[in-house]
Amino acid sequence: AEGESLVDLDRACRVTGGLVEAQCAERLAGMIVAAMGSEDSLFECSLVRVGSFYEGSKVGRADEFDFLAELKDEPLSSAAEIDADSGTARIDFGAIPASDAERFKGFLSDQRVDPRLVFDRFAQLAERGYHRAAEQVKTSIDWPPSFSFPVKRSAYYDFEKHGPACTIEFEVESHIVSFDLVLALRCDLLAKSISLPVSERLPSDHPFRAASARSGHCHLVPYPDRQWRASCP
Repeated sequence: AEGESLVDLDRACRVTGGLVEAQCAERLAGMIVAAMGSEDSLFECSLVRVGSFYEGSKVGRADEFDFLAELKDEPLSSAAEIDADSGTARIDFGAIPASDAERFKGFLSDQRVDPRLVFDRFAQLAERGYHRAAEQVKTSIDWPPSFSFPVKRSAYYDFEKHGPACTIEFEVESHIVSFDLVLALRCDLLAKSISLPVSERLPSDHPFRAASARSGHCHLVPYPDRQWRASCP
């Protein structure tokens, strides 16, 4: 898909078109995230709006959305060791406070918190949350009458091919809409005294540059090579 990204990070998402689609996507993503946290406290997340995109054939109707499921787990983010040059990070088990370490033993590989194992659990919970949300929508009267789920279940969890995201599809007002729910770990760059380089490809007035300078944090997302990587700035 091509089009422009509507960036907000810590501010309210700006939606210029397809308001019904945007509202449904955010509401559904929020329901899935809430279900995940209620089942497993390690995966209590905040929903962060990232952007919306337009296919060339659907001018003015956003049909793809991105959300971060931001883990609220402070021990993991505090233990993350970030390489400022490469933007990669690792989380050594020994760096996690002893009082919290026991909770993460199921996600270890070579004494590090393996992002693939964390994502596997995230995807499992997201799938169950998807089905719980679908049942709630069926019994609720305050969704648009035109809202429905496609017959084909549309949640993709192939980490190697699709990356650290679960993709959900729905239909509203005869439009197929999708959103990616991306697992992310918020890290405070100021506390770690780290400055990550902003991509040289971004123009000087790009919103990511302003967001980078303003927020003082980044999000780490899991990658198949057993590393975490900074998603922004």
